[in-house]
Amino acid sequence: MTKKKIKPTSTAIIPVDEASNFRKSGDFLVLQSRQFDLKTSGDENKAYDVLRNIADTKKAIEKRRTDITKPLNASLKAANAMFKELAAPFLEADGILRAKITRFHDIKEAQAEKMRERRLEKAAEAEEAGDEETALVYEQKADEVEAKVGKSTVTKRWTFEVVDMAKVPREYLEINSVAVRQAIKDEVREIPGLRIYQEAGVSVR
Repeated sequence: MTKKKIKPTSTAIIPVDEASNFRKSGDFLVLQSRQFDLKTSGDENKAYDVLRNIADTKKAIEKRRTDITKPLNASLKAANAMFKELAAPFLEADGILRAKITRFHDIKEAQAEKMRERRLEKAAEAEEAGDEETALVYEQKADEVEAKVGKSTVTKRWTFEVVDMAKVPREYLEINSVAVRQAIKDEVREIPGLRIYQEAGVSVR
């Protein structure tokens, strides 16, 4: 005897039937929009009614999304805040020790460089005095100088900081679109280097 398959009544997020209805409605509206032929004011009114239907359905979908995600986001925010607080002293201690180790390596490298320079000076003095054998010994010793450090490995990478924004070449700059849009919202109509214009769009109420 075969077991009868049970139709699932819910997805992991919302009921299957509800999700299916949204999908069917969306597919139908896409097809309807593609086939719509606007030739008269009556056609425009029908298209507008479809737009209102689309807007209402989008609002319904957004409400279902926020009904589910708001409590999840609140829980996520609280969890992130708690773990950030717990990790804070470890991050602080990590930063302190890394800075000290980096400084220690810098000091050791500076000391080693001074040692190299002294031995190279000795080599130069010996060479000037005609003692080529002693000069060679000091040169070899200079090559053997190493900054003696512990287990830590300090890597160096190139980075940057802004010291004079006015001198930064244009190819390294980008438009602050948020600030520009806010300026336009505040009725700014002229910004050097930008064309501010009106773009048509259909308003659904």
